[in-house]
Amino acid sequence: MKFIEQIENVAHLSGIKFEISSIDIKTDQAESFKEDVYIKIMLTGSWKNIMSFIDKLEKMSFGVLVEKINLDANYSGNWSGFIDFIIFREK
Repeated sequence: MKFIEQIENVAHLSGIKFEISSIDIKTDQAESFKEDVYIKIMLTGSWKNIMSFIDKLEKMSFGVLVEKINLDANYSGNWSGFIDFIIFREK
């Protein structure tokens, strides 16, 4: 999955620590040539770096919909949590 490599690259460039915790692929029954990839990423980093990652994620060369963001400050200047998003792609 080439888009996973692109997401990992953007995360590294943004300076965050991350782990892909789940990937679920669902084929659109009405349009069998399309599928949606549901991804959940656990991440840690500064507020600025996490927002940079989200901004870059939304500007990727394929369809991305950020569904949910849950972040908490765990110590001074550091945030952790998860992002759920969907990638729309053709098979």
